[in-house]
Amino acid sequence: MLLRAIITSRDAGTDELHEGDMFFVIDNCFHHHTSQILKCFVDDNGNAMKRETRLIYVSLDEDSLRQRRGCIRPGTSFDCVEHMTIVTKNDFVQTIPHCRRRHYAGTNIGNKLGDVVLPAYDTLWSLPCRLKNEIHGPFRVACGGVAADDERVGTGAKRKTLATVEPVFWRSRPTRFYESIVADYKISSIIDLTPGDGTAMTYCAKERIPYFGFALTATHASLLKQRVIQQVMESMFIAGDRLYQPELAKLLKTPGSATPPSGSNEGGGKQTEAKPATQGALEDFKTKLEEFKRKNVGGTQPGEDSKRRKSKKEEQEEEGDSDE
Repeated sequence: MLLRAIITSRDAGTDELHEGDMFFVIDNCFHHHTSQILKCFVDDNGNAMKRETRLIYVSLDEDSLRQRRGCIRPGTSFDCVEHMTIVTKNDFVQTIPHCRRRHYAGTNIGNKLGDVVLPAYDTLWSLPCRLKNEIHGPFRVACGGVAADDERVGTGAKRKTLATVEPVFWRSRPTRFYESIVADYKISSIIDLTPGDGTAMTYCAKERIPYFGFALTATHASLLKQRVIQQVMESMFIAGDRLYQPELAKLLKTPGSATPPSGSNEGGGKQTEAKPATQGALEDFKTKLEEFKRKNVGGTQPGEDSKRRKSKKEEQEEEGDSDE
């Protein structure tokens, strides 16, 4: 239904994919998923749409994947390759400019992307299970199990409580991955069915790339929006970030730092309660901004103009009294 809505948004009478549209299907190392998802590319009569598919092997860095999993049963091997299928109306290799990949070896017409270094466990977006359960809602499924040597970071035999803090999404990818996808395949806008922890959303916000994501629940949408706003705001105070504003950093007395903001998936600590922290940052930012405007660009607080007019009126009345 969603695919149909995207196709008919520009031409209600068509049953075909549009030129220039690209659909990325990533199987998260569960390779049987792809064939099921590709069955969605059918018209109203259930017939397969005309399409071209190209399989890209996304190679995951083994050390970062092993760290993400916390511990692996002795002698157990695991898949380090994701299958990313690109679906287009015609073979895009014949239409897009050929170039070297932005962050990885090879070119955009090759069938490999990697090695992708995954963010460390302790840098993932983490919240209490109470909020995590609300975020996933009816889409939450049981998974995992106790493995050998389960006392390391990210694992454990202790029973979780609603106050236990853990990553909201375990399969988060780094910003570099999305940056490379956008640059390699000349993406101008994104519709995301799996926004997850908002890494792609934050990147698009910084780069002014149109983005529309489908959250799992209303709680997911609300907290994700707050998280992205906070990350964009904090980027203004991080030296080296493209959004860095030295005057704002000086105004708030927060010297620029190369350390990413807390709660991000590329550095910093865990985030427990996103809403209060974000609201506090916003209020502080607004207050400091008003002070900055009054001091440097002649801005005024609401009601300040009326006070000035009143003072001028009083001066005129005083002058009139003295004349009498």
